[in-house]
Amino acid sequence: MENLSIISLKKLAQEDPHEIERLYLACDDSGFFYLNEHSIAKDIIL
Repeated sequence: MENLSIISLKKLAQEDPHEIERLYLACDDSGFFYLNEHSIAKDIIL
């Protein structure tokens, strides 16, 4: 099973070039990723 990348929304909002590259690669490789540091309550997600 392929490991999914964990992408930080906080870093994307700060325009972190490394995180932007990681997002691009995750989308290009598998099309899926986990998003963290998003401030959405867990009870809303689950």
